[in-house]
Amino acid sequence: MKDLNVAAIQHSLIWDTPEANREVLGAYIEQEVNSEVDLIVLPEMFTTGFSMDTSKAEAYSEDMDTIQWMKAIAKAKDAAITGSIKVKDGEYFFNRLLFVQPDGTVDRYDKKHLFTFAQEDRHYKAGDEQLVVEFKGWRICPLICYDLRFPEWARNVEGKQPRYDVLLYVANWPAVRSAAWCALLYARSIENQCYLVGVNRVGEDQNGIKYNGSSLVLNPKGSVIQDAQLGEAKCLLGSFSWSELAAFREKFPVIEDADFRS
Repeated sequence: MKDLNVAAIQHSLIWDTPEANREVLGAYIEQEVNSEVDLIVLPEMFTTGFSMDTSKAEAYSEDMDTIQWMKAIAKAKDAAITGSIKVKDGEYFFNRLLFVQPDGTVDRYDKKHLFTFAQEDRHYKAGDEQLVVEFKGWRICPLICYDLRFPEWARNVEGKQPRYDVLLYVANWPAVRSAAWCALLYARSIENQCYLVGVNRVGEDQNGIKYNGSSLVLNPKGSVIQDAQLGEAKCLLGSFSWSELAAFREKFPVIEDADFRS
């Protein structure tokens, strides 16, 4: 199977201004993402920052502006693109990750673990279903920020076989807890024997919360493929080898001994 080339976009975000964020991120992607990339990963709430103002949430439909923007980039770059935004769907608001493929297919995942410390649970409804997307033969599991603290939600085993090959975390993870962010990313990669991409924003938000990025791209052994210097916008690139992943899982079959769901 073909290797999977990933671009993780660590960038600052403009507070609650979707059009401006789309414009800035679109220009950055155009400049930094080359034709070899298969998957582009953006941070959590990439159109607004981690805002609890639901009045700025887009009404969900596949015709909404942000999905149309993602579809245009996916088609132009011939690459899937993913990240989360805030949406209104029916009577509820969600922190919703969108995974858009070059053919226009849209998959979605609603954040399971809402960050009660910041009262996210008072403004958004939690999701209760995981998403594993099949893309170019790879199985990709995307999760959102606070989900990272709950390893059972990311457990990569089903019938003593791995459920996915790549684990994604898109985040607005504050600099004050960056040590936990890095430690948990390493742990999720190692325990689940998967490639991992953790994409965090940089800059300071409207609430005075600072973000230093510390984005990581890891291999299934928990070794760094690429990381980001603190506080800088950066496009992290990683090439994931299917043959190396399969060989490692066969040689060291940890997942066979894991606790698993029936």
